[in-house]
Formats: sequence, C-alpha cells, structure tokens
Amino acid sequence: MRALQLEFREGLRVITSDEIDNTFGSFLSKGLTDTIKNKAFTVLYEAFNATSTMDNAERMTKVAASTTTVLVDLITTSLSSDSTHMASALCSIPAFRARVAERLYSLLDGLRRDYLSGSRGPAPASKYLNRTRPVYEFVRVTLGIRMHGSENYHLFENGLGVEDVTVGQNVSLIHEAIRDGKLQPTIIGLFSA
Repeated sequence: MRALQLEFREGLRVITSDEIDNTFGSFLSKGLTDTIKNKAFTVLYEAFNATSTMDNAERMTKVAASTTTVLVDLITTSLSSDSTHMASALCSIPAFRARVAERLYSLLDGLRRDYLSGSRGPAPASKYLNRTRPVYEFVRVTLGIRMHGSENYHLFENGLGVEDVTVGQNVSLIHEAIRDGKLQPTIIGLFSA
C-alpha cells in the first residue's frame, strides 16, 4: 500500500504541475505558477490523506476542491492590478478542479488495478524496500501471496472468496512456512548482510 501511495504521490505532483501550467500559465508569471504548484500540491496531498474513507470518485472531487482557497488567494493577490486576467483565472478554477479530479481518479484506479492484478509483477514494492525486501519477496514471490482486495475492486462480481482467499488463509500460509522452516534462510540472510 505504501508503494502504491508513493507512486500516487509522484503522479499527483505531475498532474498538479501540468494542470496549473495548462490552466493558469498564460495568466501568471513562472515564479507565481511555481508557488501555486507547491502550495496546491501540499493541499491536494493533505486532502488525499484526510479522505481515505470516501469512494474514489467523490474522494478525488473533494481532493481537487481543496485547492480553491489557495488558488483564489494567490490569484487575487497576484493579479489585483489586472482585473481582466484575474477574472479569467478565477473563472478557470472549476475547469481546473474537474480535470484534476478526473486525472487523479484515473491515476489511483490504474494503480489499484495494476497492483491488485499483478501486472506490475508479484512484488511491485521491492524497489522501495531495503532490509525488509527479502521477507516481503518471500511472502509475495515464494509463497505467491498477492495484495489483498481484488474482489472488492471488482465489486464482488464473481462472489465472495472466488478471486481472493481470505486474509486468514494467507496468514495461515505464512505461519506454516515459518513453522516448517522455509522462512529461516531468508531471516538468516537478513542478519548476515
């Protein structure tokens, strides 16, 4: 999950930058767009972290909406002497929010689909791990335990317990591997490195 969130965060930064350039670049100086990008990214990421209990479409709409105050404050302050550009920039905020919400939804949905389906490989978080990588890869690759949640992602279209085994079944598989000494070489390797 943390690897997926890290990739989402990287994508969020790119989307924020793109959409601010596309929407406000003709109205604002480069220095001001950079300031807005940084502040908008911070607000968007905080809103993303604060809305984890929401469904994704509504969540991304709310996340995108979190930029309104920052945008209004910076635009009205910076363009106070240019009412034409200020009006145009302010009128562009709803379109900016809609595009950001749509792109963030697509990004998160694509990441979830890729991680749950295994299209990024059996251990997609390996590149982000250090000392825990051997245990993670033992669970994901050696034991073949995938990220849990594909049935939920597919809205249980095949029923419960068809696509995914239960978390308890996966825990039992890990426990049996530990009991049978299969994890021991991995653990020894951790401490000898």
